[in-house]
Amino acid sequence: MVVRRDLPGSVPVPGDSEHDHSHVCHGAHGGGQLPVHDGARRRLRALPPATTGAARSRRTLGRQCGATDGHVPRRVPRSRRREVLAQAVGVHGPQRAGVAVQLRAGRQVHPRRPEPHRRVLLLHRLPARRGHQGFAEQHARKGRAARRRRHRQVLPHQRGVAAAVTDHAGTTRLPAPLGVWSFQLDVAPMALARDAAAQLESLGFGALWLPEAVAREPFANAALLLSATSRMVVATGVANMHARTAMTMNAGWQTLSEAFDGRFLLGLGVSHQPLVEQNHRGTYSGKPYSAMVDYLDAMDASAYWGAPAGAPRRVLAALGPRMLSLAAQRGAGAHTYFVPVEHTESARATLGPDAFLAPAQTVVFDTDPTSARASARAFMRRYLALPNYTNNLRRLGWSDADLSGDGSDRLVDAIVAWGSLDQIAARVQDHLDAGADHVCVQVHTPDLHTLPLAQWRELASIIPSLH
Repeated sequence: MVVRRDLPGSVPVPGDSEHDHSHVCHGAHGGGQLPVHDGARRRLRALPPATTGAARSRRTLGRQCGATDGHVPRRVPRSRRREVLAQAVGVHGPQRAGVAVQLRAGRQVHPRRPEPHRRVLLLHRLPARRGHQGFAEQHARKGRAARRRRHRQVLPHQRGVAAAVTDHAGTTRLPAPLGVWSFQLDVAPMALARDAAAQLESLGFGALWLPEAVAREPFANAALLLSATSRMVVATGVANMHARTAMTMNAGWQTLSEAFDGRFLLGLGVSHQPLVEQNHRGTYSGKPYSAMVDYLDAMDASAYWGAPAGAPRRVLAALGPRMLSLAAQRGAGAHTYFVPVEHTESARATLGPDAFLAPAQTVVFDTDPTSARASARAFMRRYLALPNYTNNLRRLGWSDADLSGDGSDRLVDAIVAWGSLDQIAARVQDHLDAGADHVCVQVHTPDLHTLPLAQWRELASIIPSLH
C-alpha cells in the first residue's frame, strides 16, 4: 500500500459525492471493509493503473515512488502509521482514528498542506481484527473508551470535590459544617478577595457564601473565587431572581456547575420589595411564593445547549412554611437568614429529614454586653425595616415590642451571637443540634472594608469540635 503526499491532480474515486455514503475502502490484503469518512473520501484520488499489478516487487515499487536506494522498510510502527495517515488525510482529534486507513493499493491521499518535496511511505499491511473491524476502527473504539475514563478520573487535588455538594443518595452536603458568609469580600479588591478565599479553604471552611446586593455581580464573583480554590464550595446567598431572567439565571448556574465540577451552589431568592424597586427597577410581586414557582418553571423550561453540568444543585432563600416546602420540592433545600435557633428547628420539621438546611449566623467578637449589643444593633437595623424578616419573626412569636426600634435585648441576643469564641461556638452547635446541616457564619465588624481574617482563623479552630 502506498501513501503519496504531493502528487498532481488525479481522477476522483468512483461513487464519490457529497451525500454518497455507500462507498467503502477494501483492505489491500482482503482485510474486511470499513466505511470511508466523508472528509477523507473527498481527498481520495486514484493513481494511474500499475503496470505490473500486485506482483510488482517491493524494491521496484520503492524506486518508482522515489526512494533513494530503491528500498522501502518492511515494517512501520503502528504509531507512525496512524500519524502519517491522519496527517495525509488531514483529520485531527476524535476523527483521526475514524478515517479509512485500509486504503486499496494504488489510492493516494492529498494533504491539506502539501510538502515541497515528495515523501513516500509503504504501509506494509493493516490487518483486520475481530471479524471485519479494521485497525482504525479498533483504535477509535479504544480511544473513545480512554477519553471516557479520563473524563471520569478524579485527580488528586479534586478528591472529595464531586461529593462536596451531593452525597451518593443525591442529598446536598458540604465538606465541613461551618462556612463563611461575607459582604466584606464583595467590596474588597478582587486580588485580596481571591487570596482570602484560598486562605479560608486552607483553614477548613466548607463553603463561602456570597451576597447579591450593591457590589459585585454574583456569578462573575463566584467564578473568580472558584478559580482561586480547588475544594471549597462557593454559594450565592442569594442571587436575586429580579436581577436576571430565568434563562440567564439557569445558564449561569449550569455554566459554573459544569466548569467547577459541582463546587458551585446556587442560592436563589425573591429578595425584598424596596431593593427590587430601587436597585433593579422591577415590580415586586405581592405573592412571592407564586412568583418563585413561576420563575423556577421558567428556569427548568429554558433552553441551554452548553456542556451538561451533571447534577447541579440549588437552594432557595426561604423563611415561611410554603417557601420552605417549595425549597424541598424544587431544590436541594433552604438557606435561611436573620433567624434565631428556634426557626432552624421549625424549618427542619417543614423541610423533612433529607433536605439541605444552611442558616446564616451573624457573630460579634466582643465580650462586653453594651458594646457588643450596640454593634449587633447596627447590623440589625436595616433588616428590621424589611417586612419579610419581621413577618417571619412574628410567626415565631416575637412581639411588636421586640421588633420596634432597634430591637429588644432579647431579640438582639437571639439573632446575633456575641461574646467569646466558646459562646459563639455554642450558638453554631445549637443550630446544628436543631437540624442544620451547615452554618454559614457572618462576622460583623464596624469597618466593612476590612477583612476579618483574625476572626476567621479563630472560627476555623472550632470546626473539628462541631458535629
